[in-house]
Formats: sequence, C-alpha cells, structure tokens
Amino acid sequence: GIGGLIAGRLRLDRPTALAAVIATMTISSVVLTTTRNLFAVAVAQVIVMLLTVALGIHVARLLHDAVPSTVRTGVASGVSAFSWLAFLPFALVFGFVSREYGVYTAGWMITGAVALTGAALVAVARRPAAAGPEPVEEPALVAVH
Repeated sequence: GIGGLIAGRLRLDRPTALAAVIATMTISSVVLTTTRNLFAVAVAQVIVMLLTVALGIHVARLLHDAVPSTVRTGVASGVSAFSWLAFLPFALVFGFVSREYGVYTAGWMITGAVALTGAALVAVARRPAAAGPEPVEEPALVAVH
C-alpha cells in the first residue's frame, strides 16, 4: 500500500523525478551489496521494494495508456508472461553466482539490473509524447429533426 501511495505522489512522468528515484534505488542496491550492517540492509531493502512497487504502478499506467482497451488484457497478459520469461534466467544465474562467488558478488547483478532498467525508463520518459489517434465521430443514436 505504501508503494501505491508513493506512486501517486511522485511525478514519474518527469525525467528528473524518475532519475532521482532510479538513483535512490541504485544507491540502495549498492548498500545491499557492500554493507553488512543489519540496519542499513533493512532500510535499503525497504527503499528498493517501495520504489519498485511505485515504478511498477507507473509502468503499468504507461502500458494501459498506450494500448487500446480492445487488446489491453491480452497485451498485459503477454507482458506478464514475458516478465516471467526474463526473470527466470536472471534468478537462475543469480543463484549460480551467489553459490559460486557469494551473495555480495551476486548483489551486483541486482544493482546492474536496477541501473539498466532505470536508464530505459528515463529514456522512455524523455521521449516526446506521441500524439493519439484522431477522434472518430460516432453517429448519433437518435436522429433529431
């Protein structure tokens, strides 16, 4: 719920606000990777998760705004399936790296994923808004004479 409140308050459609959120997430993930202080790790985890939820809500809004309602459900389902297809190899590699080289080394994968995803989101936010389709005039249901 708090992530939803944050998503409603932040102007994630502005590149500077989005960049600040991504920078905060990246710094927090670096803290997760480099410190062993329990309090710092707990705070960093909370920050990363709250901002991840807020960004997820923002990205879902972008998707819903960009897709016509007639195909929105199918597109959302496809995006969800693709997300799982992308996550599974990442999780497997993360598990392998953490087992072979340690969890702190594997943590850099999360930092890299946050930074790359953030760069992609900022690039999308910097694009000029596409003009929507021309409004179509609907015929009147009742003809008035």
